[in-house]
Amino acid sequence: MNAPHTEPLKNYFIVFVCLIVLTLATVTMAYVDLGVLNIVITLAIAGIKTTLILLFFMHVRHSMNLVKIFLVTGFLWVILLVGILMSDYLTRRWDFKENTPTWITEKASHYLVPKGEYKNQ
Repeated sequence: MNAPHTEPLKNYFIVFVCLIVLTLATVTMAYVDLGVLNIVITLAIAGIKTTLILLFFMHVRHSMNLVKIFLVTGFLWVILLVGILMSDYLTRRWDFKENTPTWITEKASHYLVPKGEYKNQ
């Protein structure tokens, strides 16, 4: 159950090279304009890098099923929270005008105490 899993050193180097290549791909995506696909591709690359780190460097690949269940549960929780966040963000109105009246009617300087009137309690 707690026996060490021996992973060939070659696997770590292969994963390291893959992570470097994926990082270079992420940096390259910053200079390529694909519109909305930039975010999708960059997030996909980040997901692949996260999976490689989890499986190989954190040894989830050799872990018990309970660890894998908690990993998947945490991942689903993050997806749920991001979904809630995006449902709020995408349903907001962003067409505010410059001269739209707001509830703020006074400048902040209106609430300043004149010099010498403030006494420390």
